[in-house]
Amino acid sequence: AIAKQFISGRGLSLALHYPPFYPILLGLASTVSPSFETAGLAVSVVMGSLLVVPVYLLGIEFFDRRVGVVAAILSISWPPLRYWSTAVMTQSTYITLLLLGVYCLWRAYKHSAWFPSVLAGAFFAAAHLTRSEGVLVLASLTAVLVLFTLINRLSRRRLLYVLLSLGVFSLLFSPYLIMLHELTGKWQLTGKGKIAIADALSEYLQIPDIKHDPSFKELGYLDLFRLYPEYIRTNYLKNIATCWHDMLPVYGWALAAAGFLAGALSRDKMLERTYLLATFAPLLVIVVFFFIGPEYTQAYLPVLFLCIGNALSLATGWVLKRLSGGARAGGPVRYLGYAPVCLALIYGAWIVVGAVPADRNLPYHYTRDGGRLDDKRIGLRLGKMLPESAVLMTRSGRIGFYSGRSYQIPPQTDYPGIIDAARKNGTDYLIATVQLLNMRPQLEFLFGPIIDPGRPFTPPPELELVAVSQEPGGLPYIVYRIKPL
Repeated sequence: AIAKQFISGRGLSLALHYPPFYPILLGLASTVSPSFETAGLAVSVVMGSLLVVPVYLLGIEFFDRRVGVVAAILSISWPPLRYWSTAVMTQSTYITLLLLGVYCLWRAYKHSAWFPSVLAGAFFAAAHLTRSEGVLVLASLTAVLVLFTLINRLSRRRLLYVLLSLGVFSLLFSPYLIMLHELTGKWQLTGKGKIAIADALSEYLQIPDIKHDPSFKELGYLDLFRLYPEYIRTNYLKNIATCWHDMLPVYGWALAAAGFLAGALSRDKMLERTYLLATFAPLLVIVVFFFIGPEYTQAYLPVLFLCIGNALSLATGWVLKRLSGGARAGGPVRYLGYAPVCLALIYGAWIVVGAVPADRNLPYHYTRDGGRLDDKRIGLRLGKMLPESAVLMTRSGRIGFYSGRSYQIPPQTDYPGIIDAARKNGTDYLIATVQLLNMRPQLEFLFGPIIDPGRPFTPPPELELVAVSQEPGGLPYIVYRIKPL
């Protein structure tokens, strides 16, 4: 929707809760693409494919060439990173831009170079305008560089290049900052934070979709400490456990820890490792205040892969040294140095091949993608079924988007309140999907034709049952027409 608004010349006012850079890329790509979905897929594939560039460069800069190759191989073969690179989502674009910023900022500081400094500011601005946690990484990296410079009494001239990066970031980000102020009346770096807090509270309080409750007041971070202290404690413990189980297997964590600590005894190496560790700053905030999903943890995998690559490289070096007695390795033994890359290739191939289904002709089932394709098909069906002027009420933005109709999300209130809101906003049809049932359990009585199709069903007087349908491999849904007063 944001991309459509942008490409049609109507500005970016819809980008209040979702940063605009990815939709802008999507909109630009749509000018040479048959559909917005294809354009979004192309952007994600291209940016996901480019991820190997900053990962490899960071490997060379902080470790060695073999570490860069190992981390790049793991980055392109790791299942979640592969998935986000083939989905119309912001993750692959954000991770690539973020790591390019991390690399360029380090080069600017280390070599006192203005060009990497400008690039760093531009990449960090683009990353933050893709996902709103990008500024936290820039702030944490800046703090590390400033502290290291002051503690070690290094030339403060280096910090001028960090300052230049901050200036470029501020310049490029400022239009969005001003737009947020005009739309909300507040100065804020993102409009998404309070929405994400509401989503996390929904899970904690077991109140679905609380952000759409008309009586719910938006909360800030301090409000959470004051009103829900137990939430903070239970949330971060649960999220830490989720990160541990979902990000890496146990042996991956062991290798990453070994690679991070090994060889980090000198001041320069300690700075390098601390700099890389500072990229995890947003994860610390997410773990405490929000709920962890796979989309929040993938940005930190490439740095872990660098540490894993370093552990494998150092282990190989140790074995080579023992076999050669400290002399320069010769004969077949010298090829042992390629073992980390070979191991990464074998492991990457194993996880990629393991993800290929035995029967590629299996019919679609909604569990395969969480119902994304099912929502698209429902939306397209509604686009053919309903008048062009129809206004829909649906809990799925994807259904609304693909229907090509104006749509609204039902408020989190009782049935009379929902019908009243629909009539006030000129809504013509209510789309009753399983997602709506999960989010609005008070509407269960509307789902009689799905829950118990054998029983006679009479809709309430405010509604007219238009259709009960189900797309191939999807979940059933009901289309109601809302009768005017």
